[in-house]
Amino acid sequence: MSGPILGTCFAPWLRRVVRPCFPAVLLYLATQSLGGAAPPQSPSVASWPGWVFFHANAGRTGVAPLNFSAPPFFRAWTFDLGRHTWSYCQGASVWSACAVSGTVDGRPRIFVGAYDHNLYALDPETGREIWRFTTGCLVAAAPAFAVVQGKPMVFAASSDRSAYGLDARTGRKLWQLETYSWTYTIGESVAGSPLLAPVGKRLTLFFPMWNSDRRPLRTVQTGELFAVDAAAGRVRWRRKLSTAPLSSPAFLNVDGRPTVFAGSESGAFIACDARTGRTVFRTVTGHKILAAPLCTRIAQQPIVFVTNAFGMVRCLSARSGRSIWKYKTGHEVLSTPALVKAGGKLLLIVGSSDRFVHAIEAKTGRRVWRFMTRKYVVASPAVARVRGRPMVFINSLDNALYGLDAETGCEILRFVSGDMLWPYETRGSSIWASASVVTQATGKPLLLYPAYDGKLYAFVAGAQGAGPGENDAKPAVRAAVGASSRPVSSPRAQAGSAPSFVVPTVGLALFLAGASTVLLGGPRKTLRQPSQEPGPCR
Repeated sequence: MSGPILGTCFAPWLRRVVRPCFPAVLLYLATQSLGGAAPPQSPSVASWPGWVFFHANAGRTGVAPLNFSAPPFFRAWTFDLGRHTWSYCQGASVWSACAVSGTVDGRPRIFVGAYDHNLYALDPETGREIWRFTTGCLVAAAPAFAVVQGKPMVFAASSDRSAYGLDARTGRKLWQLETYSWTYTIGESVAGSPLLAPVGKRLTLFFPMWNSDRRPLRTVQTGELFAVDAAAGRVRWRRKLSTAPLSSPAFLNVDGRPTVFAGSESGAFIACDARTGRTVFRTVTGHKILAAPLCTRIAQQPIVFVTNAFGMVRCLSARSGRSIWKYKTGHEVLSTPALVKAGGKLLLIVGSSDRFVHAIEAKTGRRVWRFMTRKYVVASPAVARVRGRPMVFINSLDNALYGLDAETGCEILRFVSGDMLWPYETRGSSIWASASVVTQATGKPLLLYPAYDGKLYAFVAGAQGAGPGENDAKPAVRAAVGASSRPVSSPRAQAGSAPSFVVPTVGLALFLAGASTVLLGGPRKTLRQPSQEPGPCR
């Protein structure tokens, strides 16, 4: 009889002790069950030609078919621009829109522009500068790489009103196209990131350039799209599409017709026939478009995604410009989306000046998750795989690079760089640099982060060290335990990112803390109310 009496008397006390500690117990048990062997790693795609244009390719999809091993990531090297001497001007960016890569004589190379007027070629193994080419103004547009008639070439559009074709081996100038002649009243120019695509039997370079001239009797403001023979630099056609600056273009074959798409700060979105420059359609979004569009095919239908300064993400038919769906963020969008399949869904990932990274279902426009940073997200996401699981790399104006699980939006990685070179920036005027994923000579992936502190950071996954001395590097990107306003993602997404004893220790500490709170007579209601913010990480 003592048993039932004892159980009846102590049942309330046991409930008070066990209930607050129950989450810690589950955390401990889950950690022990996942402590076995790591899942097999899929190999890198060594034959991938590289992140050759802004946002990876001509369609601007932002996806690299590469696979990192598990975190932690280590900083492989840092390339520093050196002493900062240039003052901020509206529309400037520290680096070009992103760093790109290409293979030169069997060796990978990295190409990136900067506000100091230079285009740099770097060794992806060491970050060593191989050559630099100096233009007449800042290089805010991302360069492009291609092999033209057997010769590796790099193409750059500078705010000095010119486009350049360079020998990728030496940086020697092969040709220069000046889009507007110099005058005493010439104003600023705005260049977009070029791309190359085969049109007919020729490889054609497409890029936009906005020029202004403040002549008293004839003011000029013209946004033009150029189609140039990549080998010789001869203009095939040029079309004035707006009096305002144009976004970087995207390319897609639509029903056998090669088509170039570009937006304008006037709010217009234009599709042009890549063979002649003829306008296929023009649609008005109502607000300025700074980010490059994304072109792809979904269920065999040609689709283009467009963002604008009203915070709207639009899905349009690439045939006619007809609107399919719209998604509204909380502020302007200067980010080009990335398209990735995760969790059985095709997701559109995009950053916004509302400080969130948004994941949208590409077929319906429904929000799947969103992740909050500490400042405006004006960069474009890059997508690769980590242990076979899709991961989004995106940086924010809070001087941090984030790694997010593409399926859930949970923060896996974070690296915080130094402060921006300038004490302020003009919001909505610049296309800030974005992360990219390239390959080293071994075929292993390399994550590039052009930070706003004037440094280009390169990261490799911890398990991919190059041999002796690799352990001398300190972890540069870590699992963000307790470092974010959002909880850390599931152990599955973080496998291998931290020593196995960390989480059980935390679980034990939570258990003791919960028990002591109850035994010492602390408040019984210790849990906060669940947040109303949508997303699986809350």
